[in-house]
Amino acid sequence: MRLGILGAGKIVKEFLTFADRVPDLTIATICSRPKSEEKLKQLCAAYSIPHYDTDPNQMLDRKEIDTVYVALPNSLHYTACREALLAGKNVICEKPLTSSYTEARDLAELAEKQGRILLEAISTSYLPIMKEIQRRLPDLGRIRLVSANFSQYSSRWKDFRQGIIQPVFNPEMAGGALMDINIYNIHFLVDLFGAPDDVHYYPNIDRGVDTSGILILNYPDFNATSIGAKDSESSCGITIQGDLGHLEIQKPANAIDSFTFQKNGLPESLEKVSAPFRNHRMYEEFVRFTEIIRDNDLSFSHEAMEKSLAVMQTATFARETAGILVPSEV
Repeated sequence: MRLGILGAGKIVKEFLTFADRVPDLTIATICSRPKSEEKLKQLCAAYSIPHYDTDPNQMLDRKEIDTVYVALPNSLHYTACREALLAGKNVICEKPLTSSYTEARDLAELAEKQGRILLEAISTSYLPIMKEIQRRLPDLGRIRLVSANFSQYSSRWKDFRQGIIQPVFNPEMAGGALMDINIYNIHFLVDLFGAPDDVHYYPNIDRGVDTSGILILNYPDFNATSIGAKDSESSCGITIQGDLGHLEIQKPANAIDSFTFQKNGLPESLEKVSAPFRNHRMYEEFVRFTEIIRDNDLSFSHEAMEKSLAVMQTATFARETAGILVPSEV
């Protein structure tokens, strides 16, 4: 995979710390706004990236790249992905895929028309432990309740309270706790149980953006509670309760590496299952992305996109129940 990176923010800097250990991955260029040129020079020097661009069109014209990694603010995902697909590039887009289900569906249709691969970068779905969780679900019996909490006090919260609005708290850039952090919980639930029948979102709104909130997902036989917070913190984790046993995770949904399983009423049955990820929580997904693009595995990418569409539909319905609009809907 010959990669062009679109963006130079926090997630890109995190990606670059392990990218050189991903087999068959070459970073050919990195692109950001002209005012970030000095930052681009520093990143190129630090990580041996041969080129940088300050114009996305210039990057898309480069024949040495076959894939674009979109790591921009949420509201820019749709346009950036669309332009990359029209330029004949495969696309890996940071979560959330887009700001709305309509945008996500349009991109999925365009990728299929172009014969290109479109993937959402969401570490949760590619963690090794997910296969172990799926394997143990039948041991829980009939699922009765699921609860997930991803509360991460934002380093940008104090600025926000003082009127300095960063993208993660900017409603005009599709920011907010649901799309930034609770989206991991939604992916976890959709990966295991599919799309819910109904959703309701109860957010805490400040300056027009949801800084935290509780999402209720209704399934045919059980209900799930999904909490996401950027304005406060607590222990993160997930609990899946069945009528035969329960499974507990003491990590946020984007960095799970172990869980405990116990049969109901039998403390002696407690067991811990571990499946550590290598190098970094995002490493496994990029190893898989490289394989998919190397093999032009359209079948897998279509399957992954169906899950991403289900997640975006769930998130869109959730916003609608709370009256939250994204820029494309205003």
